[in-house]
Amino acid sequence: MPHWQYGKASDRCAHDAISPIGSILYSEFHNQFGPMITYEVPDKRFTNTGLFEQIASYIIPKPELMARQVTITSGNFRVVGYPIQIENNERKKYERNSFMFNLCFVFNIDAEVRPYEPVIKKLGDYLRTVEVETAFLSNEASKATLPVLMTKMLTDLNGLGRCSVEINLSNTLFLKVVPPDRGAGPVVHDYDVPVLLSDSSHGGLVGDLTTRQVVPLIDGVKNVHQISEEVDADPDLVKSCIQNLMFYAIVRVVPAFNTANVHRVTPGLQRFVCDPLLQQECIRTVARDSNDLPSLRDLMMLFGDMQIGVTVKSLLSRHSNIASKIDERKLCDFGVIHGFIRRVYKYPLYTRYNQATAKSATAIRMFNGTFHTDEIQQKLDLTVKDLDERIEQDQLICVCWK
Repeated sequence: MPHWQYGKASDRCAHDAISPIGSILYSEFHNQFGPMITYEVPDKRFTNTGLFEQIASYIIPKPELMARQVTITSGNFRVVGYPIQIENNERKKYERNSFMFNLCFVFNIDAEVRPYEPVIKKLGDYLRTVEVETAFLSNEASKATLPVLMTKMLTDLNGLGRCSVEINLSNTLFLKVVPPDRGAGPVVHDYDVPVLLSDSSHGGLVGDLTTRQVVPLIDGVKNVHQISEEVDADPDLVKSCIQNLMFYAIVRVVPAFNTANVHRVTPGLQRFVCDPLLQQECIRTVARDSNDLPSLRDLMMLFGDMQIGVTVKSLLSRHSNIASKIDERKLCDFGVIHGFIRRVYKYPLYTRYNQATAKSATAIRMFNGTFHTDEIQQKLDLTVKDLDERIEQDQLICVCWK
């Protein structure tokens, strides 16, 4: 039985509209024979067509197409994969200095494959991690278990739309096909800060290798890039993990907190005004001391004064009698998560920006009005103080707030 179970009939109906997977194949680059199909379930459904040789160079492609979604139409089939290349590393040396593989889903030519693309990417990224850490695919004994795992994936994804696959005793992979009417998943950036909304053990999500590493580091302070560095994982894999947790409403991402941040209220504040339960939740969440709770009036005064030009620091100074009761980071996070307020970002603009500036090796190349300060700090490894000083000291830099 798969770990995931659908809770709503509407989910099952949505899955019924998704095209089924015809077969799953695992291909790798053989040191003597080049690209080849090592395993396929059901056995040889696509292999026996003789079409593989025509598309082999796309299944195991050149380096520039590695770690990219590939969809190939051949004969009456559509093959979707995510090829991976792993270079020699401290744990493993390969005969040709690298290891290349691709686990692909094969569909009928008229199938709608978009719902499966995130699943295939997650599979590729996950297998890369397991190979680097345990040599799962390059070891013949462990690789021989792939057909059983692939069969379970095929059966559960076709029948239920989700499944759990136990790679070994310490690694379990969770997969879910998202119906096309759900829309694209949320975008997660390196500078975003994930915040836990509920128990991360719900639904067995912590069985996922990356999730087990990432969840303990989600503290509402570290951003995605910092978390990926701490777990020594590919940032894209960590982003995929965060997106998965967001899909199940276990995590939300918020802007990095700083007292120099600026927020403004939104029409969503009306919901806060009309919802006594939400008001009490906010009071309990943002209070520094459970024995000295802020009043609803205190919170409304703080939220109401959030506007362009007012930093968190100046807001607290203006309401110093309230500030001692409030955890300002939790206040801002709660407001953003529930839609009462939104962060107003600062976009530096160099007024003499030109082609030469764009090629500059300095921070000025990003002062073109399209990058906000959070993104610039992350990309250039600058502190808030360093970047603010740079902006303030240069009279040719103006700031747009939006």
